[in-house]
Amino acid sequence: SVAALGINLDLFKSDFDKVSEKQPLPWPQMVDGKGYDNPIAEMLGITELPASVLIDKDGKVLRNKLGTNAVEVVEALVAETNL
Repeated sequence: SVAALGINLDLFKSDFDKVSEKQPLPWPQMVDGKGYDNPIAEMLGITELPASVLIDKDGKVLRNKLGTNAVEVVEALVAETNL
């Protein structure tokens, strides 16, 4: 099975809320207001957006892709790894 979690790098939750009203995503989003200083983004080496990372159940990073349509990118990552 596959689970998705969004790590949003907006500095203000209000910015995220405006965008998510127009383009909701089908998975939960974490917004901590730290921008690129978010510890998960730092750990994964996220330096530009948008970015989609697929991590297996053991914590191994399988793929890291950039893309403008998050849903399509995540679906493609899952298909590539046969999850």
